[in-house]
Amino acid sequence: MHYSLSRQRRSSILVSVTFLGRRIEIDAFGDGHMDVSRFVGHEDIEGGAELIDSIIALG
Repeated sequence: MHYSLSRQRRSSILVSVTFLGRRIEIDAFGDGHMDVSRFVGHEDIEGGAELIDSIIALG
């Protein structure tokens, strides 16, 4: 299990946890509540630099 801590919002700390085929993001707030997001998928290589270019173009 790999995890990292970061600060994406002023009012919370983000804990990102990575498992094989799964990623969980937990925003922990000072008042004790949490927002949890779960991302499930494969870890196959889908492309190279051209894939990044197409993802950015969609944004």
